[in-house]
Amino acid sequence: MLCFAATLHADTLYVSSVNGDEIYRVSSSGAVTAFATINYLPEGLAFDPSGRLYVGNDGGNWINRVSTSGFVSTFAANVNQPYGLAFDSKTNLYAACYNLNRIVRISPTGTVADFATVQGPYGVAVDASDNVYAASTSYGRIFKITPAGASSAFGPPVNSPQGLAFDLHGNLYVALLSGSVTRIATDGTGSPYATGLASPVGLAFDNAGNLYVASYNAGTIYRVAPDGTTISFATVPRGPSFIAVFPVPRFSPGAIRCRLGGGNLVLSWDGTFPLQSAPAPGGPYLDIAGASSPYTNALPTPTNAFLRLRQPQ
Repeated sequence: MLCFAATLHADTLYVSSVNGDEIYRVSSSGAVTAFATINYLPEGLAFDPSGRLYVGNDGGNWINRVSTSGFVSTFAANVNQPYGLAFDSKTNLYAACYNLNRIVRISPTGTVADFATVQGPYGVAVDASDNVYAASTSYGRIFKITPAGASSAFGPPVNSPQGLAFDLHGNLYVALLSGSVTRIATDGTGSPYATGLASPVGLAFDNAGNLYVASYNAGTIYRVAPDGTTISFATVPRGPSFIAVFPVPRFSPGAIRCRLGGGNLVLSWDGTFPLQSAPAPGGPYLDIAGASSPYTNALPTPTNAFLRLRQPQ
């Protein structure tokens, strides 16, 4: 049986200073250096698979692209007041257009198209199945939007939601401007995660499971460890807003748990990751139709005896 686990990296943070027209780079030790100048109010940040950084340019109404060396260019124009950004698995970029009450989808070639209507959208995030989640500051709700564009409320009502981020197990985290972070589990259940944070806006996880929180008013980046321990990690001047991490953390299903039940093997796992089987360790692996946790695998072992959870591409 095969499973995937998160790998550890010396991750680097990138933080937009909305009032400083600057993107700052923060090392794993907390050292802060200027990375790229972005005129006209930089907001949301997201990395593509090649390591290029995309920036929502609130004042310019476009999306900037920043090369790994810090060269700034325009990727997509006519994107009205973009705040949060997030990529799906097909490298489509989603942007929250706050003033227009829209989520737009931008193709890898820079073509902009309306995707969904959300009132006062702020942060966006994309899950392992390419569903888009948007924080509605107007309604105080998180909306889940399928790849086909169908929208529904997800999780409990939340007060002044800002940035969004998924952890490595598919739980969604929401920054609340009042000073806390809420965790919404995959089943939509909400619970407090971190409190006592000054005006948190942007959120991002690293590959070790630490959550970073940009405090706009305090000029502080907080780090919240997996055990809940919170420290002031770095100081970023003039309104730190959104955060992105490189290398980009990947969704990880974690382990498959096994037990015997009624003479059969019962498998369980976290999240909604598809279960796959194969006749040999090297594959080919195919999804098991209708398999969800917990799943009963009949014994004696069938021909396709090697099982794993499908890792997003």
